[in-house]
Amino acid sequence: MIKCPECSADLDEDDHTCSACGVTLDSTSAPTVVESFRTAPRPSVATVEIRSPRFSPGDLLAGRYRLISLLGRGGMGEVYQVEDLKLGQTVALKFLPEAVARNGAVLARFHREVRLARQVAHPNVCRVFDVGEAEGRPFLSMEFICGTDLRSLLRKDGRLPPKRALDIAWQLCAGLAAIHDAGILHRDLKPANVMIDERGRVRITDFGVAALAGDDGEEWSGTPAYMAPEQAAHGRVSVESDLYSLGLVLYEMLSGRRAFEEGKPRLPLSRFVLDLDPTAERMILRCLEPDPVNRPASAVEVARSISGDPLAAALASGQVPSPEMVASAPGVGDLSLAKGASCLLGVLGALFTIVLLSDRFMAHHQVPLPYSAEALAGRARDLLAHFGYQDLPRHRAYGFGIDPGRPESRSLYWFWYRESPEPLRPVSLQAGPDDPPRTAPGETYLVLDPEGRLERLEVLPRPAGTALGPPPGRSLLLRAAGIDPARAAPIRPLLPPAVYADERAAWEAAPIRIEAAFHEGHPVSLRIVGARDASPLLSLKPGADIPPVLGLLAIAVILFMTRRHLRVGIGDLNGAWRLGAFVFALSLVDWICAGKGLPRGGDLPLLVGAAALAWCLYLSFEPPVRRRWPLRMVSWTRLMAGHVRDSMVGRDLLVGCLLGLAFVLVCVVETLVSSSVGGQPLFRLAGPESLTGFAGVVRQLCSDLQGAMSSSFASVLGLLALQRVLRREGWAIGVFAAIYMVVLVLHYNGNHLWIVLAAGGAKVAIVLFIWLRFGLLANITSRLTYLLALSYPLTDNPSDWYAGTTLFVVLAISSLAVYGFVVSTVPSIRSR
Repeated sequence: MIKCPECSADLDEDDHTCSACGVTLDSTSAPTVVESFRTAPRPSVATVEIRSPRFSPGDLLAGRYRLISLLGRGGMGEVYQVEDLKLGQTVALKFLPEAVARNGAVLARFHREVRLARQVAHPNVCRVFDVGEAEGRPFLSMEFICGTDLRSLLRKDGRLPPKRALDIAWQLCAGLAAIHDAGILHRDLKPANVMIDERGRVRITDFGVAALAGDDGEEWSGTPAYMAPEQAAHGRVSVESDLYSLGLVLYEMLSGRRAFEEGKPRLPLSRFVLDLDPTAERMILRCLEPDPVNRPASAVEVARSISGDPLAAALASGQVPSPEMVASAPGVGDLSLAKGASCLLGVLGALFTIVLLSDRFMAHHQVPLPYSAEALAGRARDLLAHFGYQDLPRHRAYGFGIDPGRPESRSLYWFWYRESPEPLRPVSLQAGPDDPPRTAPGETYLVLDPEGRLERLEVLPRPAGTALGPPPGRSLLLRAAGIDPARAAPIRPLLPPAVYADERAAWEAAPIRIEAAFHEGHPVSLRIVGARDASPLLSLKPGADIPPVLGLLAIAVILFMTRRHLRVGIGDLNGAWRLGAFVFALSLVDWICAGKGLPRGGDLPLLVGAAALAWCLYLSFEPPVRRRWPLRMVSWTRLMAGHVRDSMVGRDLLVGCLLGLAFVLVCVVETLVSSSVGGQPLFRLAGPESLTGFAGVVRQLCSDLQGAMSSSFASVLGLLALQRVLRREGWAIGVFAAIYMVVLVLHYNGNHLWIVLAAGGAKVAIVLFIWLRFGLLANITSRLTYLLALSYPLTDNPSDWYAGTTLFVVLAISSLAVYGFVVSTVPSIRSR
């Protein structure tokens, strides 16, 4: 039993308070720590007389704090619950002993410790706000915690249930790691300084200022019953000494008794907890090693061994888990043969249904495409030869265009063709109708409709001496435009020609007008004005261009976040390099398929720039998502680490294909229902690149791969931003769904509202289910599947010229699903 140094009365072993004179000690006797302490020199022990509270409820302190009640007293002074009148919230004030106010050196150290303590912001650490002074006594303002301390909990319940004890242990390790990361040593970790709030969350208190408990300096601060041997004997404090105290607290929680009690041997923890993981027991005993060298290096290491899950330990400690830690997180994606086969059959069935119904929801079936790009290019070359331009072109480019804004003036799809005596060097990746500008002498530009009828012609003046064929007759020009010369009545020209000409002509063949111009008898300009055909008015889905200002702002934010994450060392550099290399390879394939050949020195910056932007985007996006939702990044991180045969990777690929096709089917049903009830169905547009042969199909695939990744990154970043603002994932998901629905309602303004809401609800449910249940890789896979199914012309007629493209889509999606099926089901099959 410990005696009071003032009146020799017995002290309470828990409170260390004398019931006779009111003196409180900050520690128990040294022999309760380890046997070797008995021969060590005893430090002087500070005593503070606290006979009655100095302040009363209702007192106004420092002109700001209204006192509510006394929370406790001890060797560190008095703690009061007060109301902060300025901020309107409840806080706690800890008044330090008067001896501190009289000791300038100790007071300066107190201020230094508070400056460090204010930097600690962790859910498992009591927040420290500020220092102040009232009636000549310094105080510390800190977070008010409504709950009970661990000492009272152990006194009431004894040994804690293992599950609850380990949960508290993880949080203790997390809070202690955050304190150590701020450069602070607790020095007095014990059950009395561990609070359990009303939500069951652990909060470490009294860190960083425990040195002020004694007048002799920080080396003798702390509670001997929870001191490390070197701290009690020689006053040496370190991270390892705090870990020794942590081990004592963990042992007490699991066993219900202190590890070192006089006259009692230390029993193995397995004696009290039968199902305790041996690794956890060994780690706790390592914390209790007399030699600091043999103890763990950090609280994070303790958490990892106790939990058996490095990822959970890192999250508990408030750290950003490394990519390797995420990749090695426990969890497999093994699917039973029945589940895997069901998913695969679902993918194949959905593909069959989408192809079978393609003529009901795809725009190219509503405005047919009878000829391929190669056939139309041949038609354009033949027309130019008939017009007298018989010299073969040195450079040419062609492709399909889409004009959803003017379906009344010409066909939805249109075909453009360019010839030039000089190389076509566009600003973008591939030459287009206006990229590069048409300025080379002798350059020719044509526009044909899908039927091969001429709609526009521009021929720039050719150099003097260029050999031309005989001028064609005017009737040939009209027939090339698909007009019967007998029905065309000459009229006065109204529009100026687009190029230099020495003669103009115009005809009217209701309901259109033909404006033409000639130079030396050869046609150099032609334009069709008016509606040629009664084409159906289609409701389409045009692409939305990003304003340049927003694009520049996004790049600035990406660069800022990338620099920040690199400075703190949390970026996944290996994954960023792999992603950058993948994007560079896609850009290179796109470049070659665009007909530019191998890139030269001046072309490389374009390709490297695309890869660099992907590199920066990944480094700006991935760390905060890995920190917030690491379990949804596991399969993606494993894929980026090269674990392509991981079962979780296979599962997410398979499920992503299935749910991506489910999203497509919702779009199909929406169009069919709208058509059946007299609404305005939304027809899907095949990408122009996919209509230009094998090279175009490959280019569209490269675009879809990059689009799937970038759109997934953007949606996840949107969710992350909403959660940071709203603080709760449930609220963020609700707002995300609401924004999604509002955008759909605005986009489908001409349709029935109930169709929009029903289809939109199904779509957002699929998107959120993919992200919440499976994570990033499944999200990217589902978006890629969606783009593959709707970016290419589909048909169930093998005689259509784009039937090969349909076969490519079916093979691409089914191959991805089959690979996911094999990888995810083989482990479960082998385990039988």
